[in-house]
Amino acid sequence: MKFDSFNAKPQGQSASALSLEDWDKPERTPEISHVPSSQRELTGHDIANLHPKEFRNVSLGLELYAPGNWRETKNSRSLQLHDMATGTKLKAKGFARQDVSIEKWVGMRLPMVTKEMPEMTQVTKPVAIRGENWGSRVQGIVAEYQGRLPGEDEDSHLLICCLRTDSMLISVTISAPAAVFAQNRAVYNWIFSRCDIGMAFPVLPAAAHKSGARTSTGTGTSSASSSTRNPSAPHTYDYVEIGNLASGMRLLNLAMLIFAGMVWSVQHFHMRGMQAAVMVFPFLALVAVMSAYGLIRMYRGSGWGRPFKVIVGILAFTPFVNILAILAINLRASSILRTQGYKIGLLGCKEAIPESNHDMSNVILLTVVLILAEIGYASYTNNHLSSAPETAMTEFSPAGQHFSINMPGKPVEQQLAAPPEVRNNHTYLAGSGKLQYAITYFDIADEPAEPLPFLEGIRDGIVSDLKAIIIEDKTLTREGKKGLSLKMTGKGSLKHMQLFIAGKTVYILEATAPVKEDSSDKIVAFMDSFHFK
Repeated sequence: MKFDSFNAKPQGQSASALSLEDWDKPERTPEISHVPSSQRELTGHDIANLHPKEFRNVSLGLELYAPGNWRETKNSRSLQLHDMATGTKLKAKGFARQDVSIEKWVGMRLPMVTKEMPEMTQVTKPVAIRGENWGSRVQGIVAEYQGRLPGEDEDSHLLICCLRTDSMLISVTISAPAAVFAQNRAVYNWIFSRCDIGMAFPVLPAAAHKSGARTSTGTGTSSASSSTRNPSAPHTYDYVEIGNLASGMRLLNLAMLIFAGMVWSVQHFHMRGMQAAVMVFPFLALVAVMSAYGLIRMYRGSGWGRPFKVIVGILAFTPFVNILAILAINLRASSILRTQGYKIGLLGCKEAIPESNHDMSNVILLTVVLILAEIGYASYTNNHLSSAPETAMTEFSPAGQHFSINMPGKPVEQQLAAPPEVRNNHTYLAGSGKLQYAITYFDIADEPAEPLPFLEGIRDGIVSDLKAIIIEDKTLTREGKKGLSLKMTGKGSLKHMQLFIAGKTVYILEATAPVKEDSSDKIVAFMDSFHFK
């Protein structure tokens, strides 16, 4: 391969670091010059036994063949292959750059190697290489480095190739332990001989995508809309479609996580009525918008048929079956992305999403704003709306009962479910300010021989039902009757309780207060006002 106008010292290089003179006339015949693909040229290697596979990155326009068992990962800017058995790694990165000479590209790339890996020493002069189908479209220069990287037990060998077309600059690096590299050099030569750079398909503006443009100059048409495309041929995915599919998948998965967090919050904090509606509606709206937009994105990039899109779209917003529909969409999208060589994580495939996409940051920002607004609303309602006015305590003694207690205002009886063995069950509630008071009494069939163990059983059941944590537990005696005194915490509040039994009747006193009201004298006065008649 001949090059015109070589510079002795390209930009950024010193003569001692790199010489660009006579690259096509090296001192010794380069081991990578023109390497035919025929397996007969590869001493000790039978390419057919390696089951070669084509690997592509359409956003770079890069196509190459490598052993089929090499693992692939890629994104819009790179392609990486890894041979787990030998430790061989291939990394290809590139970017669009118009009319940059191969000399200048090498002068830009090789100093980066020295800066990033100072342990590596250049062991060959840069030489020109020729690919099978390059012609005058593609130019390539290769250099080799060797050294011991930090944390490694043996030397590594690097083969760095700078590839250039009129519109793209690509760097391909093959690295392996030195012994492995020497043994497989012919395979690496063959990989470079078969690589090629075609038309790259970068991310396009929305208007260009809608109009069908696919080339960097905007003059091409989409393969999906081309009149020459065979309708029965398998759908091929370009980078724009993959980006839509991956970003839509992430939006859909984020929506499901937010919805799950919302359901958990409602249950955990026991939201009811208007409070639940005000707290939940903004997040429901966010989830609905994210789901709809995510589905639209996935439809644009999936290449799925219209019947499948319509059916899944209806099911995705149908209660009870929408989870299954979304799972089916995710599985199908994951299958497409995996066949393109991408790895799937919890929120989808980050590597396939273009850098220009800001869905994740926008959703996180909006969610934080909503959470802060909800916290402000909850604080306001807690301080202004949920607190009943202070009410004077008066004596309360239901007709026919043998007790009295001071409670605010006129207590309201609540109809609560009770176990079958409980009779004459009654609960009265009253509120004053931020404190809530209650007294429950019921009859049992037989008077227990040991009151305290019986009351401890009731205590354990209450703690289990409330999922509370006991922070104080002691016994007490009132007017000759044994009892228990408890203090529990849970769900942002404190609950004070006293339990007594007199004959066959059980009494349970409760005072619920915010944490800061823990030592309120009103709670002490409420508990002390209970007397037997």
